Amino acid sequence: MSDTPRTDEHMLGGSYSFDVEFARKLERELNAALAANAELLERLQEARESHIIATAKKVQTIQQQAVEVDRLKALLA
Repeated sequence: MSDTPRTDEHMLGGSYSFDVEFARKLERELNAALAANAELLERLQEARESHIIATAKKVQTIQQQAVEVDRLKALLA
């Protein structure tokens, strides 16, 4: 018999067993993946905010250029 702790449970009339250390490893991997996802979401939010700011600046520049073009048209008319 193995020295590795095992847990046996009954579920829906059947039984299953799992290695506790393996379950802990899976939990650590899950936690690491969740942390990585949280970091990616944070970076995505920062990139989104940066994109919104850059786009707003471009819109402002285009609006200013449109005003200048209208002024030039008025001078040439």
